[in-house]
Amino acid sequence: MTRNLPCRMFQALVLMIFTSSCQAIRPGIPWNPNEMEGAQETLHQLELQLTFQNKCLGPEKYPQGLVGGALSCANYLESLQRQECKVEKAGTVMCQEGITAITGYPRGGESEASATCEDVGAAVDWVLDHCSACSNIGCRIAGQAVVKGNQGMLVTVTGVPQD
Repeated sequence: MTRNLPCRMFQALVLMIFTSSCQAIRPGIPWNPNEMEGAQETLHQLELQLTFQNKCLGPEKYPQGLVGGALSCANYLESLQRQECKVEKAGTVMCQEGITAITGYPRGGESEASATCEDVGAAVDWVLDHCSACSNIGCRIAGQAVVKGNQGMLVTVTGVPQD
């Protein structure tokens, strides 16, 4: 089963049993900590991916945005294609349309994170596909999703709090 995983993911799994080589574990071969270069980051990314699932956010706790605003923001972010979208620890509003805000946060205690704006738009698309009861632009929506190209970035689609 693990033979189908990419080498880096396999390294992260093997790291958990004290080695990071893609070679078979052989008794009598001393463990070399220099082999761990890059494996720690791979393990961190794997942990982030395994500890979070995209989800919809209920109106009892989160202000709801509108499908139309989320759709406009997704289209805008995707139009920026490979441009970098960078977020900071306190949260960065990447797009606001009417009462709908798209906010990005770094995960795992990091102070910042970045991904392509196209990947951020795809995370908004996930929320659009899974978190609205209807497809009408006036329907309410709120949700959060991990950005595919960077598991260290979380995107939320919510309403802007009204005073």
